[in-house]
Amino acid sequence: NTFTVSGTLTQNVDTPSNVFNTINVLNPQVAGMTIANGNLSLTAQADNAWRTTYGTLAVSSGKFYWEQKVTAASGSSHQIGITDQDENRSSDCNDFENANVSAYGYRGDGGKLTSVSGSTVLTASAGDSFTTNDIIGVAMDLDNQKLYFSKNGTWQASGDPTSGSTGTGSFFNITAGKLYTPAAAMYNSGSGFQYNFGQGYFGTTAVASAGTAPSEGGIFEYDCPSGYQALCTKGINSF
Repeated sequence: NTFTVSGTLTQNVDTPSNVFNTINVLNPQVAGMTIANGNLSLTAQADNAWRTTYGTLAVSSGKFYWEQKVTAASGSSHQIGITDQDENRSSDCNDFENANVSAYGYRGDGGKLTSVSGSTVLTASAGDSFTTNDIIGVAMDLDNQKLYFSKNGTWQASGDPTSGSTGTGSFFNITAGKLYTPAAAMYNSGSGFQYNFGQGYFGTTAVASAGTAPSEGGIFEYDCPSGYQALCTKGINSF
């Protein structure tokens, strides 16, 4: 067959030989949400109820980086972070406050929320607040059990994801021995996010100026910290 090109072809780094993380649409909590753009964009449901979305890949070791752009902010009741994949709920619930889950989130009002073994702690003013069009970077160091967040390229709390066991400016010391996946919890209707796990796009828009890429592939808006990989199959297998 001879094919005629229609429109602009886009080179996709997410291929069968290197599969990147996306939103897990099989979990019941996505009911009522709008998931689009290859399962990388989401808009909250209309009934103002807690939902937590999860990734399709989960890891227990290694260092990984990804970015999440806020496309619509409605209130401050939303968290960006990670949860323990083994404790994913199959009903409508905020897994950042689930009694059985280990979860760590950066809130829209700048606070941070920790929920471990039934104990939930909210710390105010841990970082800058974020809103529509802000890009939050997440650096998950499972070798040293640290979690860092950036806002528009600036690491919060003067964080240094490359500081290893020192954990300079890390938001959290996370529980070891868990299987973690990216997660976002939202309450207010109209809230929305777009993920870039290294695919190089937020929605249908390519990153404006690609930063330093990880060695196993991935295109990000900002520099991927040295020693970190995209959350993809080649990235996971590199550790």
